[in-house]
Amino acid sequence: MKLETRLNFIPFIIYLLAGAGCGEQAQNKYADSRDGQTYPYVVLENGTKWMTQNMNYDVEDSVYGDGEKSHQAGRFYSWEGLKKACPPGWSVPNKLEWKYFIEQYGCCNGSGKTENVLITSENSGKVDFSKKSDGSYRTKGFWTSSQDEKDKAWSYTFVEDDQGFYWYAASRNPVNDGRPLARCRCVERAKADADRMPLVSPDEKDALKGIITDFRDGQIYPYKVMQDGKKWMTKNLNYEMPDAYCYDNNCAYGEELGRLYSWSAALKACPNGWHLPSDEEWITLAKSYGGGYRDFNTEQYIGDAALTFKALTEGGEEGFNPKYGGFRDVYNGNTEFKLIFQVASYWSSSPSMENQDQAWNFQFGNVTNFRRNDGSVSMGLSCRCVED
Repeated sequence: MKLETRLNFIPFIIYLLAGAGCGEQAQNKYADSRDGQTYPYVVLENGTKWMTQNMNYDVEDSVYGDGEKSHQAGRFYSWEGLKKACPPGWSVPNKLEWKYFIEQYGCCNGSGKTENVLITSENSGKVDFSKKSDGSYRTKGFWTSSQDEKDKAWSYTFVEDDQGFYWYAASRNPVNDGRPLARCRCVERAKADADRMPLVSPDEKDALKGIITDFRDGQIYPYKVMQDGKKWMTKNLNYEMPDAYCYDNNCAYGEELGRLYSWSAALKACPNGWHLPSDEEWITLAKSYGGGYRDFNTEQYIGDAALTFKALTEGGEEGFNPKYGGFRDVYNGNTEFKLIFQVASYWSSSPSMENQDQAWNFQFGNVTNFRRNDGSVSMGLSCRCVED
């Protein structure tokens, strides 16, 4: 397990994991109508409610840990059990929501000082940081709802060490072996009008990065100001609407890889204030990095398509982070989902001049150059949105 960040004493995370009191905020409680159990929660600045106690709802594919205290600490859920763990109206937080929560409310700066926390060391109460009797460390692992590969999903693990610090690590758990591997917290996402405070960037060191909330369904999307001067989402759109499809009709893929839209749906899919980028906007984005594209039909290169690919792919200098959600092919009335985790194809808003039944789209794949294609408007491709 790769440990990404070492956190100093982060009282709100301790509060989150231990279920300690939080003044007036601890009075917020939700009663699960399914079994009558109650869960305290806090409300973040963006209106999202986070439960501060582990889920304890008894479903198939969930178990308690060993010992009496494990019953108070909530159940462990498998991936299938996780889908039934949260009560109606509540959801398992995705990877981005966990990252935002940790960095906004429990992160440390370079000198190890806590910042932006709701609970301080003075009012958090006593916490026992000692090791377990066998010398091992206490760990608490939580599922996210974000899949990384077809057979793995992200989770967050918090580890208490002998110096009173917490480490946290993002890791990947298998989803198809039925093992109850981690616990669950639930969130209720705010569905508000456009004047509600949006999420702010967790990375204040880079003013060109940020996060927006889609107020239609409460989902959140990171964005970045690219070298063309425009704000581009750096996550695939996952808005549910007619003619928007989940890969293999399995919407567990949606949180991380987004949905696949017909062209007519893609034209209407972006939230208010954002739009589907045009063919010209995609080309301008490529050229702003000194690159270009390869025409898939003619195999002709316009500029340096490899340079564009290098700059915009995950791990590249600009963090555009294409997500390889595959596509939905439609041919002679038959549909087939293809090439998940291998190809990322994005619609433009521009129809092909040669054929009004086709539209321009842009593709990242296992060939290391940026491609411009014209595809049937009935296909299902991914969407990225750019600010108006």
